[in-house]
Amino acid sequence: MGKTSIRVKVRTFPASSLILALFLTASLLILPGHNSYWTEWRGDPQHLALENGDPPDVGELIWTYHTGDQVLSSPVFYEGGMLIGSDDKNLYCFDPVTGDVNWKFKTEGEIQASALVHDGKAYFGSFDGNFYCITLPEVGSSAMPSLVWNTTVQGQVISSSHIFKDSVIFADTEGYIYRASLDDGEIIWKEGHTTDQFWATPLIISGSEQLIIGDIWNDLFILDANDGSLEREVFVTRDTEIYASGTIDNGIFFITGGMDQSLHAYDIENDEFLWRFDAEHDTYSTPIVDGDRVYFGSFEYLWCLPITDPDGDGNITMEEIIWSAPTKDFQGGSSPFIASDKIFVGSDDYNLYCFDKTTGDKIWTFETKGYIYSSPAMFDGKVYFGSSDRNVYCVGKRPPGLVMDVDIDVSEITSDNITAIKIKVTNDEGTPIGDAIVSFITSAGFISYDEEGNTRLEHRTDATGNLSVYFFPVHVSSRSTIDISFVAAKEGLQGTSTDVQIIVEPGEESSGDNTDVGEDLEKRIPYYIGISLLVLINIILILLALLWFMRNRFEQKEAGSK
Repeated sequence: MGKTSIRVKVRTFPASSLILALFLTASLLILPGHNSYWTEWRGDPQHLALENGDPPDVGELIWTYHTGDQVLSSPVFYEGGMLIGSDDKNLYCFDPVTGDVNWKFKTEGEIQASALVHDGKAYFGSFDGNFYCITLPEVGSSAMPSLVWNTTVQGQVISSSHIFKDSVIFADTEGYIYRASLDDGEIIWKEGHTTDQFWATPLIISGSEQLIIGDIWNDLFILDANDGSLEREVFVTRDTEIYASGTIDNGIFFITGGMDQSLHAYDIENDEFLWRFDAEHDTYSTPIVDGDRVYFGSFEYLWCLPITDPDGDGNITMEEIIWSAPTKDFQGGSSPFIASDKIFVGSDDYNLYCFDKTTGDKIWTFETKGYIYSSPAMFDGKVYFGSSDRNVYCVGKRPPGLVMDVDIDVSEITSDNITAIKIKVTNDEGTPIGDAIVSFITSAGFISYDEEGNTRLEHRTDATGNLSVYFFPVHVSSRSTIDISFVAAKEGLQGTSTDVQIIVEPGEESSGDNTDVGEDLEKRIPYYIGISLLVLINIILILLALLWFMRNRFEQKEAGSK
């Protein structure tokens, strides 16, 4: 294998002290005119998804955090903390300014629902069949969240939740809708109105005590939120599959129909469909209404339509749309939000898109390494979301700071070889930064700071901003991918980090079985323990033999002197 050079320039989280970050966060929260933030899915029980404040004009990476699995959940915020779930079964709380993990709460299943923040607590569901209520520690304290209660339900909980009076309402994948007490999680009512699944989040109909939700087949259900009684079941179309949650504006429910490739406008009070738009692509995105326009995503496009049918025939045609913008999406799972004159949405083409909401012109994109099913949200002029590449992202206008250039000598090596990694840290103007701290996290193997083999988790650049480290892979028995995350920090400057990958092939010592890195390490642990014990036993035996020898010599001298 020849020499391969991979050069990466990625900017991420700030390296300022935690105290300073917390002070700045607290200051932002009390400043007049500070942006509001979402404490629940789509910002309110009607899913309007309209953000206050000024959105970013550019999409630069401010920070990223690598979780243990894909991140399909969407972010919510509370008093300077950001909550988002991961398929690694944790609910994470981040400092939205620095990207530091304040804490995480472990469940027994994937967390794809968005959390609900209410009165110092977080409410959320998990694939483990439980709906949880936990305390929210004060941001900046060393306290950890504690379980207040959890309620076991019939199926997995993908649905997010909303407050209704003294209770919380959510649904599960077994076709049940629940109203649970905020105090102790006791189920006030549980109603099953379908033989299939609910993936959507129930909407509380504004000005009434009703809720509306669609199942993944053909129907909408309108229930009395007080007792769960079914008031109306509405058939949409034969091919409808309602994975999206929909949005309500002035009594009109806008919902996408999945395989029926349509957006529907349903008048709840009069029980009639006002119009339908055929997007000619599957539709799984929750719409937004802003003024006299409605926006939604489908496979391949983001759409902007008039809120009323121009000719009144019950169908909005392609000639009657306001604009469409290509997103190259083939799932359409990310739901957009609007802030000021911009609209944001994620895509399966790995990009977060920012469009002009008036014209549909693309303003900027930010590329990840995975699908973006997560629906983005904004806090203090920055956009937050998750990706199937296992990362949580914060993007926007990045403050001045560090830039890190990583050059891997050989990106594909055998497990009995090593590769050199050269790192250069500069500021935004390209000036070398000496004495910058560079740390790393690696999924397997270790990195040596120098040719003598001294290993450590943190290193410092020299006066020219350069640093050389060496990667020694563990034994692998099959082709494996090793992830390495480098983080550079310097007091007074915005920090940076980047992820790189090295492909490790089996070396001559490999057995040829199909064992991955994690399994191989696990299998080799008993071997290492056995070798260590054997060495320890040998040392003890040598010491005993030495003591026996010295004792015999002493006895011989004693006998000779007599």
